[in-house]
Amino acid sequence: MVENNEIFELTLYPEMNKHSEILCGKYKAHRVHTAWKGQTVECVTGVHKFKLVSIARQKDFDSVQKELEKYGKIPCVQWIEAFKSRFPISDGLGWVIVADPAFYTEVWSGHGTSYLFLSGYKGKQWDGHFEWCKTKNREDWRWLVMVE
Repeated sequence: MVENNEIFELTLYPEMNKHSEILCGKYKAHRVHTAWKGQTVECVTGVHKFKLVSIARQKDFDSVQKELEKYGKIPCVQWIEAFKSRFPISDGLGWVIVADPAFYTEVWSGHGTSYLFLSGYKGKQWDGHFEWCKTKNREDWRWLVMVE
């Protein structure tokens, strides 16, 4: 696994970008309906450099995205699969998130735009989940940003 702010390479092959809506079905949660809203961030394929960053608590998701842009470019959600492929086992240090609000989620308590994140216990495989954009971020969350 990588440390926060450590630069590493990931590869996103063009075929991984063709059917983004499949990510919804891959990470379905019990009693949660999630739909592919559509590409919200330009998705570039190939080999790129990334890092994981933690940021201070922000007032809303727009502020999260603005803060992350200080560190690099927000990648499209498909890069979470490239990350999971390269680093399949969780280090247990916190969520790994791509700040691409490409999904729409409905549960019994409400609905809204959401993003995909990975969580997991140390030494176990990552689990994928969806979180509403209206949820306040935590300082121990790690956001994936493209630096090159």
